[in-house]
Amino acid sequence: MLSFPPDLLSIPNVHCLTSKINYIHSMIEGLQKELEEHQITLDEVQATMKNLFSLIDNTFVIRHGIIQTQVALISAAINLSEAYRNSNTTEEILKHALAELEAQRYVANGNKLN
Repeated sequence: MLSFPPDLLSIPNVHCLTSKINYIHSMIEGLQKELEEHQITLDEVQATMKNLFSLIDNTFVIRHGIIQTQVALISAAINLSEAYRNSNTTEEILKHALAELEAQRYVANGNKLN
């Protein structure tokens, strides 16, 4: 977990912010553990992403729309989890993905809690 100087923690609402940061940090670490448990390397994930992006290129997104493409990808992940009976793994991966998005938004917003 991340630690903060005691004087910083005396500022109002910082405890809430600290909790949120620690939660996001633990979720991102959890994704790394999830990959390790399944003996999957980042290189393998990146190779899979490269193959996926060769199918879902700019033309595909322009033709079908970004939101429809995102929903279809998430739906595909859920359908795969049901077909292969690994919904717990999919749930964990989606939680970790959400934490990653929250962390990116936190940085993009100038490290301000929204």
